[in-house]
Amino acid sequence: MNRIIPSTRLKVVSVHKLYDVTCWRKYFWRWIMNLEPKKMNFNFWYGGVLHVGFETLLLKGLRAALKAMQKESKRRCSRRTLTPDDLEEITIQLSLLNVIVEAASRQPFIKNMELEWAERQLKCEIPETDVIFCTTIDGGGRYKTRRCNYEIKTATRVNNDFFTALAFDQQIHSHAWTQRMNKQKIISRCVYCVFRKTTKRIKKSQSSDGFIREIKQDLKDRPNFYFGGDESRPTFPYIQTLGKHSVEQAGRTIIRYAKMLNQLYDTTRNNLLNPDYWPGNDRQCLSYGACPYLLLCRNLVKWKLYTRLYQQREMLYEEERKELQK
Repeated sequence: MNRIIPSTRLKVVSVHKLYDVTCWRKYFWRWIMNLEPKKMNFNFWYGGVLHVGFETLLLKGLRAALKAMQKESKRRCSRRTLTPDDLEEITIQLSLLNVIVEAASRQPFIKNMELEWAERQLKCEIPETDVIFCTTIDGGGRYKTRRCNYEIKTATRVNNDFFTALAFDQQIHSHAWTQRMNKQKIISRCVYCVFRKTTKRIKKSQSSDGFIREIKQDLKDRPNFYFGGDESRPTFPYIQTLGKHSVEQAGRTIIRYAKMLNQLYDTTRNNLLNPDYWPGNDRQCLSYGACPYLLLCRNLVKWKLYTRLYQQREMLYEEERKELQK
């Protein structure tokens, strides 16, 4: 088995941690065993690199953004086992991201955006527990001179339901709740920037350069498709006001989950590191693509043999290290 240190004590809760309670087996693999695949997940790579590129574009300009994306790509690749096909795909996708960020730099919405800082962690104590809630705001600044937070996302499907759900989105509302818990001024305006992924693919007779030229032209012909809306209803950026009751509800949800998890860890102490104890939810196996832990669940009796394909996940918060088994 690889050098993997489980988290056997609950000290930190995050929104992403709470998302995984939809399948307790997945929660076990990711947040207790701390496993992540060695193989590259191109969706995460794409979203992470574009995220850094757009932030840097707003902070420092286009030239710095292109350099930052190259650096972020290398950082993410350094943690993965890559095949020659992976390296070729990364080269093509990075060229594609360069074209998208260049196109974004020329869009009318840029002149209204002012980003003052990026990637700020927020933390607070969760009432009635000894657990810390941790979250990260993508950025803060102004939009059309009004104070706001920024949230940057990539998505394949963008429709009215996507934006309707933001009215109770746990992540952006948890930011305001954490600020309230810390007695800080709440920024109740979120500027939501959604980049839609292209549905085009390289044709059999097409070169990679030809494909990039095609996307570049498509960005000129229909920019609203790529920047989060449609031809009739541009929605980039989408402005979401965080209501008082929605923020309070987000806080209640975090508190309840933290209490439930505390009880679960206490009552499961003798079986905490037993994957068979944690029930799986087969409805989640193919949600948003194949689950990265499907291989382990399919081979549950021999799961330790397959951990050679996994590695210790990257810790996002220093407080998470207090959870590690000693």
